[in-house]
Amino acid sequence: ALPWATPQKAGTVMVAGDTTIVHGGTYAALGGGFENPAIRPTNDGIPGSPITFQAASGEIVNLDCQNVGEAAIGSRKNYTTIKGFTVS
Repeated sequence: ALPWATPQKAGTVMVAGDTTIVHGGTYAALGGGFENPAIRPTNDGIPGSPITFQAASGEIVNLDCQNVGEAAIGSRKNYTTIKGFTVS
């Protein structure tokens, strides 16, 4: 399987218990308010089985919302975990 280009794409198909490893880079919020952040999962995780976005080991993953003034992470979903990211 080929990797997706953005963590947001992964977020559209992830379900409880899934983990997406995000490789280094800068991922920008899409603008247009809280509805278009860089990461917004479609589904909820559940207790003990969150939906997890994790930076790849040794890599820098940045969520950039400087130029759009919007949210970088727009979860609105229960049991979502973000690990190892920076937000600027």
